[in-house]
Amino acid sequence: MKAIVWDKLENDVILKYHQSLLYNDVVLKNYQFTESTISYYQAYFGDEYLNETIIIFENFEPIMVCYAYSKQNCFSFFNDSIAILALKLNAEQAFLAYKTFLIKLDEIIKQKNIKNIKWKSDCFLNAHLLAENTKFKIEQKSIVNLEIDETTIFSRLRKSYKSFVNWGRKNLVLIVINTDNSNEILFNDFRALHIEVAGKQTRSDLTWQIQWDAIKKNEAFLILCYLNDKLVGGSYILLGKQIAYYGVAAYNRELMAEKMPLGHYNIYSAILICKELGLQYFDIGSIFNNNDDTKENDIFYFKKGFANIIEIISNLENNNE
Repeated sequence: MKAIVWDKLENDVILKYHQSLLYNDVVLKNYQFTESTISYYQAYFGDEYLNETIIIFENFEPIMVCYAYSKQNCFSFFNDSIAILALKLNAEQAFLAYKTFLIKLDEIIKQKNIKNIKWKSDCFLNAHLLAENTKFKIEQKSIVNLEIDETTIFSRLRKSYKSFVNWGRKNLVLIVINTDNSNEILFNDFRALHIEVAGKQTRSDLTWQIQWDAIKKNEAFLILCYLNDKLVGGSYILLGKQIAYYGVAAYNRELMAEKMPLGHYNIYSAILICKELGLQYFDIGSIFNNNDDTKENDIFYFKKGFANIIEIISNLENNNE
């Protein structure tokens, strides 16, 4: 087996990778690794993150990949956890593939003086990275399991959220913008709302164009909510073949200040849409226990109220010099 970092791949090998079973049957299950999502992150962050993705080949066929876009001394995926994705491997193949990957990872750590690594809980990585001379902190991700029935999904909501969802059913009108209803005027209305809520345009025109293109390519959808015929909120959802992600949201601040629960029915409806699409998980995003930012804490608390699964992410700080 052989491990190759992305910038060392020849163009024909990259093409072969994009045509492989690994890419089409495994990688694209997750919203994070679609071309739309990566293009968005690159446009949002610019040159801040470098592509350090590692692919493992067996007999010239890609069988495992670690997606990583890192900056400075932190090995991560745009400051989120790296992900190890692989074809179904027998025990011997899995051991050799991980061994090959970890040798390459150690080379990168030494060459680039990596001090921090973020990864989802993984028995091979845990055993390799959690040594005595390291320290790490735990992050959490709020996940909704879409394979359980709708009644159970609703029952697992935070108690107060059930009444908020029911309030939304009675008072809000929802419109879904997707590949079948690609209404650019309504998309731009959401963009204007986002700018209004933020008080300024927080990111480039290119990022908004990428998000609109993703909707047209069926890699995302936007769900808008209206109160008395006025747009009061919306959520932009990224789509993989099995995993969706709650990406961007904006809600009318004045109404939110009046304790109107504008977002709960909107997000719950997005969850059900993803379930109807046959997806497996709905990723609501990271939550933290030790954050001093009141606004961020409120957002994390909001996300956690929908989750029926909590995924653990390890963030390691390497003290080796």
